[in-house]
Parts: sequence; C-alpha cells; structure tokens
Amino acid sequence: MESDSNLMMISGVMILEKPITRSALEKLITERLLKFARFRQLVVEHANGAFWEIDPHFDIENHVHVVGLPGHGTYHDLQALASDLTSTPLNFHIPLWQMHLIENVNGGCALLMRVHHCIADGISLVRVMLSLTDDGVVPVPEEAKAKTTRTDSWIKQWVEPAQKLLAETFHLGHELVEETVDLIQHPSHLTDLAREGLSIGQELSRIALMPNEPPTCFRGELTGRKRVAWAEPYSLEDVRAAGKRLRGYH
Repeated sequence: MESDSNLMMISGVMILEKPITRSALEKLITERLLKFARFRQLVVEHANGAFWEIDPHFDIENHVHVVGLPGHGTYHDLQALASDLTSTPLNFHIPLWQMHLIENVNGGCALLMRVHHCIADGISLVRVMLSLTDDGVVPVPEEAKAKTTRTDSWIKQWVEPAQKLLAETFHLGHELVEETVDLIQHPSHLTDLAREGLSIGQELSRIALMPNEPPTCFRGELTGRKRVAWAEPYSLEDVRAAGKRLRGYH
C-alpha cells in the first residue's frame, strides 16, 4: 500500500512543558524502546517476500534528530513543522522510525515520532509512546514473554500466511506476535484460524462488492502532502451541552 502519495506512516506529537536534552532522550529510548526488537530491525525484500532482519549497523543517531522550531515557537509553528515531517517518507535503508526533538516550543519542547505502519498500528503505537513516560507502565518485550523452538516447515507454511492475513485485516500490532506464539505452541489452533480466515475472506469480498462512496468535500485525489492540526482541549460538559442543544445524540 506504500506509495509516494500515500505514506503508510503513523505520527504522534508529545508536547513537554520543560526542555530535555538529546542525551537524556537517547538514554530513555535505549532503555524503553529499543528493547522491542522491531525497532532495531530492517525490512528486507527478497523474491519470495519481505522479512524482518536485525540491522547490523544500527545507530540511534540515525533515528533521533534535534531541530529548533522556526517562527515564534507557537503551536501553529509546531503544526507547520509536523506537517512537513509527516509528508516526508522514512528511510527504508534503516529501521522504519524516527524521533524529532523539537526545541523552543512555548518555553518547553516537543517530540514528534514517526513510525511505519508495518511496525505497529495506532493503538499499539500509543502504548509504546506512553511507555516512554515515567507514569506509564513499561511493557514487557514480546520476545521475552516466551521462547519458542524452531517450528517444522509445514507449520511455517500455514502460520506465515495466517500472520499476513490477520495483520493486513486487523493491524493487530504486538497482539499478533502473542497469537503467533500461541499457534506455534499449539498447532491444533490452526483449524480455528482457518475458519476465521474463511470468515475474513467472505467479509473482504462483501466490502469489495460495495458501491463506490459518493463524492463529498472529504474525498479527493491523494497528493502525499499532509496537514497536521489539533485543537485546544474541550470540556466534556461543553461537548455534551452542545450535543443536546443540537440534538446530536440522546
């Protein structure tokens, strides 16, 4: 699905009240992020498919960048910079993520993290981002939860296509790894997975036969240019009051 006009990349912005140093950020990433093997792996394509391989030349300096926020250091300036970065493809010759430490943001700083969708979905990425904070619970790496032996080739023949099908359909992120480990340990579960795969195939066929969406102001040709924006927090009570006034919900 990757193309110049449709970057399969997830971006997140964290705004910090106080500045932090690059060395402190790299130490935190090393301790809490790089323990996940996926962030140290390359996507390598061969004739029979794409595979994850550990980057033998991994260097955190290729992934952590420090930039000064241009302009007056406002959130509008930060949104403009985030728009530029999220419109820029990742480097496929290194692990597919980058972290920008953005200085001079309203007296503090901001972190903009870009991760390719093949590493995690949005929910999984939020969990990973929160694991960088002191108040968050640091997740246990999936590879440390269970050590499995090498599987027979016939199991791989079924597990790998099942992995691809589930990943493309549900974007399960780290949950997919847990399910794959379960399949390797309990091959009899492949029967249940085959039934689920059949159901997924039927659902995909139904979606493929649906008519095209009507043209609206929300549809248009993809250009690859993204715009990032967010609003100030709203009071939940204000949202509820507006909803009742406009009869938006009951």
